[in-house]
Amino acid sequence: MTRVLVDTNILILHIAAMPAFSFIPGSVAISALSVFEALRYPGLSKDEEALLLLLIRSCDVIPITEVIADRAAKIARTKRGRVVDLLIAGTAIECGFPLVTRNTKDFKGIRGLELRSEV
Repeated sequence: MTRVLVDTNILILHIAAMPAFSFIPGSVAISALSVFEALRYPGLSKDEEALLLLLIRSCDVIPITEVIADRAAKIARTKRGRVVDLLIAGTAIECGFPLVTRNTKDFKGIRGLELRSEV
């Protein structure tokens, strides 16, 4: 079974009743930063928050480690981007997972990062 790291936008699309990805238990990981980004989403209703928490619990949540922070810092030397995106990219690379995102433009050109817009 192929494991992937999904970006925050995939979580948001999923709870907005526009599934962009099939969440198969044991095959999906997310960065702890995606938990933060998704749960702070403006206008999130209580029902959406509950669905989001269920979805998050079905994923393996990867913490930001020193190794991931180091990888993201190296990426930042050559690629401009939001800190959260750089850390998510660093997480995918260090874990050896493709990154599933609808915002491929934010991650293009990062050496060693496999991008997928859908699975």
